[in-house]
Amino acid sequence: MMTRESLKGRVLGIAGSLDVVRQEIEETIREIPEPPAEMLEHRVPYDVPAEIRGTLECVLADDVVPAAEKLRAAAAVTPEQLRADWEKQGRMS
Repeated sequence: MMTRESLKGRVLGIAGSLDVVRQEIEETIREIPEPPAEMLEHRVPYDVPAEIRGTLECVLADDVVPAAEKLRAAAAVTPEQLRADWEKQGRMS
């Protein structure tokens, strides 16, 4: 069984791995040309690069960055914070 500190370290390591993924996605996005206005305005269909760029932008904003932030927050939480949150929720019910 992992200790609290080793678990925090592992979770922070996963967050660091997501940072590497974030950097790779950002680099890939920079290498794909911005779609022309006609595509962005839906006057012509997207081409494959535009679709991939858009998907990468969404994955980055919706998944990768929030996941890394959530993992860091989870690793930083203290038993006292968890108890206070639990007590607060109990009073709200």
